[in-house]
This record gives sequence, structure tokens and C-alpha cells, in this order.
Amino acid sequence: MQYTAILILFGSILRTECMPRSQQKMMSGISPSIQLSLNSDTGSFMIYVNHTVWFKSGPIAVYLNGAWSTTEDGSLKQQTHGFYIGEDTWGLFSATEIVWAAKGGELFYTVFKMYDDVPAIVFEQVFPNGASNTSVQGSLMSSFPTLNITDVQNMSGQYGYLTFSGNMAATVHVDDWSNAESLPGGGSGGFPLVVFDKKMENAVVIAPASQFMAASQGVWKGMNGSYLGFGLLGSLAKIPTGYQYETVFYAGNGTNAAMDEWGKAMRRRYRKDDSFRHSDFSINYVGYWTDNGACYYYDSGNDTYENTLIAVKDYADAAGLPFRYLQIDSWWYYKGDTGGVKNWTAMPNVFPHGIEYVHKMTGWPIFAHNRYWSSDTDYAKQNGGKFDFVVEPHAALPISEDFWDYLMSSSQHDWNLFVYEQDWLDHEFDHLMALQEDATLGQMWLIQMGQAAQRYGLTIQYCMPYTRHLLQSLEVPVVTQTRASDDYTAGNSQWRIGDTSILDHAVGLAPFKDNFFTNSTQPAGCHSSHQEPYPLLQAVVATYSTGPVGPSDHIDAVDKTILMQTCAMDGRILKPTKPMRSIDRSFTQRAFGSGGVSGEVWTTHSEVSGLQWHHVFSADLTVEVSFLPTDLLDFRPVVYYETWFAYPHNMSSNPVMFDESHPINLPVCGRSDFGLWHIAQRLVNGWVLLGEMDKFVPVSEQRIRAVTTTATEVTVDLVGVPGEQVSISFWNPSETLGSNVSEGKLTKYTCAVQDRGLVTLVVPEGTCI
Repeated sequence: MQYTAILILFGSILRTECMPRSQQKMMSGISPSIQLSLNSDTGSFMIYVNHTVWFKSGPIAVYLNGAWSTTEDGSLKQQTHGFYIGEDTWGLFSATEIVWAAKGGELFYTVFKMYDDVPAIVFEQVFPNGASNTSVQGSLMSSFPTLNITDVQNMSGQYGYLTFSGNMAATVHVDDWSNAESLPGGGSGGFPLVVFDKKMENAVVIAPASQFMAASQGVWKGMNGSYLGFGLLGSLAKIPTGYQYETVFYAGNGTNAAMDEWGKAMRRRYRKDDSFRHSDFSINYVGYWTDNGACYYYDSGNDTYENTLIAVKDYADAAGLPFRYLQIDSWWYYKGDTGGVKNWTAMPNVFPHGIEYVHKMTGWPIFAHNRYWSSDTDYAKQNGGKFDFVVEPHAALPISEDFWDYLMSSSQHDWNLFVYEQDWLDHEFDHLMALQEDATLGQMWLIQMGQAAQRYGLTIQYCMPYTRHLLQSLEVPVVTQTRASDDYTAGNSQWRIGDTSILDHAVGLAPFKDNFFTNSTQPAGCHSSHQEPYPLLQAVVATYSTGPVGPSDHIDAVDKTILMQTCAMDGRILKPTKPMRSIDRSFTQRAFGSGGVSGEVWTTHSEVSGLQWHHVFSADLTVEVSFLPTDLLDFRPVVYYETWFAYPHNMSSNPVMFDESHPINLPVCGRSDFGLWHIAQRLVNGWVLLGEMDKFVPVSEQRIRAVTTTATEVTVDLVGVPGEQVSISFWNPSETLGSNVSEGKLTKYTCAVQDRGLVTLVVPEGTCI
């Protein structure tokens, strides 16, 4: 068999291959090469990463007009093939297109695209004339590309995989690649799939690149072995004319870097920027929550919700708790016969004077929950309403833009809705067969929802999503956030969002941990009878998520000391530049049983004026960990004269030098004694800016606008509420950095924010101007 190699090489590769491996991983912007070796006569291929074979193809298969056609048994026959050059948002690509004929003569195209400027290969399926009778039992009705996983057992211990599935995409599967036959698929997810080598030097992200709501993957058995296929859901009843579906293989340096670069490329492909995410009020300010797990979830105490929530606002004002908005959950609207929404208006026993009265009395904008639509919803024409819906026995779905315009505009105008929370996304997909049978309905539904929200100045949170919903948010600019774990219950483990935050952040969403108690003790009368044993842990995780921070304590039980460590005096959340995410070595450990960390170790960074401060979180560690610079995410190349210092958040010890020879020793810990460290570089004048140590994130863009250094001084521009006292700590290391690297002087400076909301600290003079 003659193979023609089409190699995708990058100018930086020669530089990468000549560097020490420890430096390769720390260099930003350098990706491994990914190459495709294709036999255009058969459609078979091999994929190389840095000139090593990672993947071998399996047969192409498609189910059309009630029958399977495959290249394995010869029933899918090639008609012709050709080559062309094209260009899209990723730049120039070269493509090979193969035209196939199925058993009934239906045409099916497969396209291989290799890009000049990104480390990616895109595989495209095209149905030029559409298709009918395509529903088949199993995960897939089409399989291209297909990977041969029969012989991956011979690769045991060399490669591992990570993938996401289930509700909130929170079921994270990590295993040796030799166990690829256990990969999840179908409606609940299984993508993106990340395959990585044992040294975490290279990784490949495999994911849908279009038609996310109809995408699927699955393991299937053929005549000659086991295969992993990527394609369309097996439940689809028909395919529209001209329908195209794409799968991308994207290469990067390790799991986090590959996911991050893949996410950037996908956001660029769909032109989704960070503007809505950065301006979302609920992501920027602390709010009061009534979600599942909250004190007032389906329980308003001894009064109506109306009076209880107004009392919460009065207490918050008196106690100096800077809650800036109110989240109302599913307890406020009418439910139908199937448990879904009958009418999205307030029940009079909940809000006797309407939601608008609560908004007027509190001044809080409203973050409102919604679930799936009931089959007897009042809005559907089938039930006497005004709007077009798909109505089935277990659920319903709006299919017209005018419905969303009505819902969003009236709610925004009447009671200041500013975030629409679409919950129960998995339930809607599972119980409305039209979403599983129609190749375009899911995409249309979510895009229409998003377009209406955007027209009326709202943003959207997705809750209980599958991975397909998260990827679909790439086409919906105003989806800014998503739940990253299961519902909160005091004392449970849903705070573990380090894994799912990798995916959420990659697609441009802020991960949300869910509400939490700031106090370990809640008075009688709360819906939840559970006591929170780790309120500090909950608050730290929420703050470092970069998503909403939503305390949900009893009216008089909020721990102000903990709350105010998350935010400024006006409730603005002081957060890192990116969310905390699990380090690569955690996946190494889970995939191979050694070589990594056992427990939760997450990291992120804050960036101000081109300088970086890194943060390291650890919990539930069963073995001590030596945390190295190579464990950091987004760590810039270290030039020879830079020195970095690490310091514990509680300042139980002085800052110490941090480099390959001086790692951070993370001890065995649980949840009450979790670890939180920060890492800062020595500035030009020799000082180290430690930050605002009475906040969980001591250096944040929300507090520190700019840092300017000279040979003799450091100038720090601070932002806050007029009159707010801001304390900034510095470390002045000893001039001689020998074995006793902890010698130096700790100095704290306090400035009062001036009337214009700004103040500048000049060090070492300590002047505030």
C-alpha cells in the first residue's frame, strides 16, 4: 500500500526540538507538529505527532436509507477524489475530498483538511443530497474519522486519555489509552477527548468542530476489530441537504495547554470573544442565592418569599454585606403536569405583589432560574397559547424567535431580569425526542434563545448541560457561565471543579461552583439541615472559579469575615485572570497509577501590567507533592535574571525562592487544612509584591490596575470604593540569596481610596497619592 505523506510543520518546531524538554513545556506559542499520512485511494490514514504514529484509521461507515455502508465490507464505494486549497478563520488549508456511494447509490463525501498555521487536522462529513431513514440503534449513524483501537492494548502505559460526559459535564473519565473501548459516547457526551503521552509533553484534543447538538462518538465492533468513531447521533431520523459535520484533531503541549489552545482556536472560529463574559454583572459582583442547597430553597421560613427576601436585603445593608443582585430559583413559577414550566410568572403565594415589587424594594437586579417546558405549557399553540412549540408527552420546546423576544423583553422590562439561567438542559435533551431526531433543532433552539437575550441586554447561564451544550455556546455570545459540578449540599464534594473548569474555560465560559454557606452553623428554619464543615474551602473555590460567588446562608448567618475575603467593599469579586484548573500531573496519576499527584492540586494566575502572580491550591492530598514550575499553567519563559518567590496565603512562613531546585512542598492535607500558595517574581528594584493578603486572591486586576517599577521604587495603582482601606504587602529579600532564602523584610502599606475611586501607592516611601 502506497502512502503519500502530507506533513504540517511549523517554523517553531525546529526550535522546540533543539530545546531541553523542561523548557519546551514552559514556552508559550510553541505547539507540536501534527501530520496526516493519507491514502486517497482507500481513505485510510495515520496521524503522527512530532513524527511518531499516534492514531491509525479504521473503516468509514454511514447508515443511509435503513442500511449500513462501510469501507470494511466494500459496500461504501469510492467514486472519485480530488485535492484543493482553501481558507477559513484558521487560515490556509489543503484538502483532499473523497466521494463515496452507499448501497442505495446515495452520495457521501469525506474531506481531510490540513492547516498551515494551526496544529490541526479537520475531518468533514458532507451529505450533498441529505439522507432519510438514518436512525439506528447505537451511538452513531456515521463514523468518520474512525480510529482503529484493536491494537491499542499494545500501547499500555504510553498514552492516557481524558474526556467529559454527563450532567454538568462533571463525569470526568481518565484512563490508560489501552482501555479506549470503555470510552463513553452518545447523547451524554464523551467529548472533547484528550489523548496524552505519559510525559505530558504532547496531547491531542479530538472534538466536534461543528453541529455540536447532533454530534456523537462511540466504540463499535467491525469485522476486523474494535473502532472508535466520530460522527452524528444514531438517533437522527434524517439529514438535511448539504449538511456538513466536522471533527478536529488539535495538538498541544500537555492536557491543559492543548485544551486551552484548542479552545482559543474554536472561539476564534466562531468569533466568540470575552466581552460579554467580562461585563457580566453576576460574574463581577457577589450576589445572594436561593438555589438547591441554599437556606431558602423551597423554604421561605415563616413568611412569604417576598417578605423574607426583602428582609435579607435590609439585614445585608445593616451588616455591611455587599450583595449586589438576587438569584431566584425554581420555587417561584408555575409547574405543569410533567414537572416542567407551565407559566414563567410568579405565583401569588410566593410574591403577592409580583417580582417587580421585590426588585423595587431591594434595588437588586434579578438572576432567574428556568427549567424545561412542560407539555401543557400555557405558551404553546397546542394548549391555547400564542407561540410555536414542539410538544411531546414529557416535555415541550419553543421553536420561534418571537417567543424568546416576548419572554426576555417582558422580564427585563417588568422586573429587571439580567441573567437568564437555563437549567435542566440534560433532561430536555433526554426527554424531548425531537432534539435527538432532528439534526438542526437543538442548535436553532439555543441560538434563538441567545439572540433574544442579546437583543435585550441579558446574559445566560447554562445549568445541567451535557458537553454538547457547552460546545454549542460557542455560537451564542451571551452565554457567559456554566455550572461546573452537581448541586450544592453542605459538606458534599461538589466543590471539586478543577477538571471541568478546563473544559468550561476553553470554550469561553466562567465555571460556577454553585451557592454555598459561609458559616458552618445555620439556624433552625433553613431548608437544608446540613451544616457546612468547610466554609473557607467553599469560599476560596468559588472565588478562584472566576464565576459567580453566591452565598446562600440564613438571613443572619453570613460570615462577613469570610465573605469580605472574596471581594472589595462594594462586592466586586477580586479574582484571578483565569479559573483554577487541575494540573497535568493529576491526569498522569489517574491514567497510569503513578508519576502524578493523588488528590486535588489546581493552579492559575493573575496578570497585571504584563507581570504574573501564580496561585496553587491543594486539598484531599494523600501523598506529599513537590510542586514545580513546570506544573504551573500559562507560566512564561523565565529569563536568567528573574527570581520567583512562593509564600503561603496565611503567611505562616516567610516567602521562599521557587524554581526547579526549590519546589513548593504541598503536605498531606484534607479539606479543613487545604493549602493555598502564591508565587510572585522579584521586581527590578529587588522587591516582591505579595499583594492584598487579607483577600483570597491577593493580586487581582479588579483591585490593582497597574504596577510600574524602576530601579528604586514600585508604583501600584489601586481601585476601590472611596474611603476603602487597602493594605498591600511587600517582601524585601536579603541581598544574598543563598541556602537561607527566607531571609528578608515583610512590609505592609495601607492606603485609603480617594474620591475618584483610585489611589496610587509608591514604595518604599509608602506614600498614597
